[in-house]
Amino acid sequence: ADIPAQLTIGVNYKFNDKLSTQIGYHTYFDKKTGWENVETEIDNNYWELGLGLEYNITDKFLVSGGYLRAVPGVNESYQSDLSYSLTSNTFGLGGAYKLNDKLTLQLGGYYTMYLSETIEDSYTLGDGVTTVPYTTTYEKSNFGIAIGLDIAFGGK
Repeated sequence: ADIPAQLTIGVNYKFNDKLSTQIGYHTYFDKKTGWENVETEIDNNYWELGLGLEYNITDKFLVSGGYLRAVPGVNESYQSDLSYSLTSNTFGLGGAYKLNDKLTLQLGGYYTMYLSETIEDSYTLGDGVTTVPYTTTYEKSNFGIAIGLDIAFGGK
């Protein structure tokens, strides 16, 4: 019971031979897992919504772009220095070049921006009476670049 069920729905629509679009929705049923502290740390199920667009410039060259919004269902109690989860927006760009019938070169990249979250808390000094307030801000961003080579074996 510690792996959440997942529901994924996606649609691909091809406008013509050159242009297509995709949309996908994913949710993870975190609230129904047997995780420790699930009742106190998770308010809602995690979900994602993705959109993509692909355009074939020529028979050999295509470009694509996409967006993904990810919203975790955790509350302040979940966030810590060791583990935290933030709402994010990811933008991606990619391309492919067909070298021949057997080889296609792929190139892609993405940039993810996470919404920062600031939590106010306090700790008690060694005297057991005096409390000191503090704030912790969780924030980050990341990017990635990938290069790939598709190899086709056998017939068409």
